[in-house]
Amino acid sequence: MKNIYKQLRIILNSNRAGRWKRGHYNTRRRFRAAEPAPPYILILFLIAFALAAGLFSSALHGPRSLSEFDGSALRRIALAELAAFEIEHAETPAGANNVAGTTSAPAGANNVAGTTSIPAGTSASYENGEKYWRWCGFESRVDWCACFVSWCMNNCYSGCPVTASCSELVNWLRGRRCWYKSNVEPLPGMLIFFDWENDGACDHVGIVDCVADGQVYVVEGNYGDRCARNGYRLSAREIYGYGTVM
Repeated sequence: MKNIYKQLRIILNSNRAGRWKRGHYNTRRRFRAAEPAPPYILILFLIAFALAAGLFSSALHGPRSLSEFDGSALRRIALAELAAFEIEHAETPAGANNVAGTTSAPAGANNVAGTTSIPAGTSASYENGEKYWRWCGFESRVDWCACFVSWCMNNCYSGCPVTASCSELVNWLRGRRCWYKSNVEPLPGMLIFFDWENDGACDHVGIVDCVADGQVYVVEGNYGDRCARNGYRLSAREIYGYGTVM
């Protein structure tokens, strides 16, 4: 009887040892399967992650899609103001100030339906841009290109800045993700900014009328102290950038 009991103990102990060895072997196999991936796989993963993060950041913080933009209303207001200014100044002085890179607009380009009379409520004179800089709160003349653009914007949209500063307009547009670099194709009703000195500072602003034959035609205030429509080469280095109101 003792011998039988002894043999059973030997068999049980051997089975336990076998199970332990198999478990130990399986643990080692699992451990080997969990070893780190080769370095190139990690590098590829990091590159993919960086690209995905960049795309997400661009979608979140980059400029808004121009497919949403319709500047026709702002363009009409700007052209109406130009027509009213020209009515008050029926004769255009010869030799108006010339700006590098500009061309005269095609004949008849300023004729827009519904712009043959001065808008109601324009008690201030158009002379020297008084209507626009007085509307901005100034008692005497200031450089009024941004005043003109600001007036047009506020008569077309709500919540726009009232300012005589081109830089303030640029910062407002950037904060709304509505600022675009100079290499985009401008659309009618966009704001266009200029840097005459190429020193990184914005000096002038107008409103895009249209693009034709490699030129962007712009309605602008304070061009030779007048409202005017001029053409600029799309490739002109003086173009600082564009903005939209949407």
